[in-house]
Amino acid sequence: MFEINKLESVYIVKMAHGKVNALDLEFCLGLTSIFRDLAEDESCAGVILTAQGRVFSAGVDLKRLICEEKSYLEEFLPALIELFAATFRFPKPLVAAINGHAIAGGCIIAAACDYRLLAPQAKIGIPELRVGVPLPAVAIEIMRMAVARAALQKMVNIGSTFSGEVALSNGLADELVERDDQFAVARERLRQLTDVPANVFTLTKKQLRKPAMDRIAAGREAFDDQIFELWQSDEIREVIRAYVGQRL
Repeated sequence: MFEINKLESVYIVKMAHGKVNALDLEFCLGLTSIFRDLAEDESCAGVILTAQGRVFSAGVDLKRLICEEKSYLEEFLPALIELFAATFRFPKPLVAAINGHAIAGGCIIAAACDYRLLAPQAKIGIPELRVGVPLPAVAIEIMRMAVARAALQKMVNIGSTFSGEVALSNGLADELVERDDQFAVARERLRQLTDVPANVFTLTKKQLRKPAMDRIAAGREAFDDQIFELWQSDEIREVIRAYVGQRL
């Protein structure tokens, strides 16, 4: 499901879960655990997150979601929310080498990283409302911090996806880099980030993200019950089923 390699003090985490790295319960629990372990690992100076194949992540495994009983969703949605939060609060430099499409949850994971390299042909965006499901507070706040304000509402409400220079100008990536060149560039960008003393980087990252973390906490308290109720409703399951059917 994940390939983890270490190069000196840098860890390379490669998502390798099926053809499109769809987010299911096991994936979310696994990647969250990796981030927690590396946060505590004194030998880890920083992390490069990438994926096998030509898709970074296609987001939630919707087909599994509608095939499983509702009890699966009761475990999955908290695990998904915690994965987003664990990525966003990871205390060390985290560079995303987005080698292919990063859709929905894949986009949010990428947006939570400190620096993002995007393959020029890769599409990135969050079409959750087009699917028919609400975004949890943590996802909204990650995107609010990462994305240009003018693009955020269009991305959320219309489900627009972007690529190339448009993705770059809207804040969805920091740099366009061809897939074959991403690893070398990611190592250099991570080196630049780790040149900063680790305690200084961590403190500054916490400062920069504290307003978003405060809004996440407030949003979870205010909206999580409604979000859980909607995701679990028969109506939304039918909407998801219809969306999946159209795509197939």
